[in-house]
Amino acid sequence: MASSRDILNAAFKLLFAHSAAIGAREAIATGATRVATACPFCYIMLDDGVKGAGKDESEIKVGDIAIHLLDAIENGERSVAIQSAPLAAANVASSTTSFS
Repeated sequence: MASSRDILNAAFKLLFAHSAAIGAREAIATGATRVATACPFCYIMLDDGVKGAGKDESEIKVGDIAIHLLDAIENGERSVAIQSAPLAAANVASSTTSFS
C-alpha cells in the first residue's frame, strides 16, 4: 500500500504537469514570442509546458524577466553600435564629454 507521502507526491506531479500544460497553452495562444516571469517555479512550469507542446525556443522563449531585459539591452546596444544608426554619433560624442 502506498504511503500518504507517495500519494501526495504523485498528485503534485500530476497537478504540476496539468498546470504547466494549461499555462503554456494560454501563453502560446496569445501569439507571444516571449514569456517573462519573476518566479523560478513558474519559469520551470511554463518552460516545461511550452517544450511539452512541441514549441522550440525560437518560436516562444520562456525566461526570467531579468533575462528578457538583458536581451533587450544587448540588442539595443548592438543596434546603436552600427555606425549608420542615428544614436551612434550621439553616444560617441557623449562618451567623450568630461564632467570634472
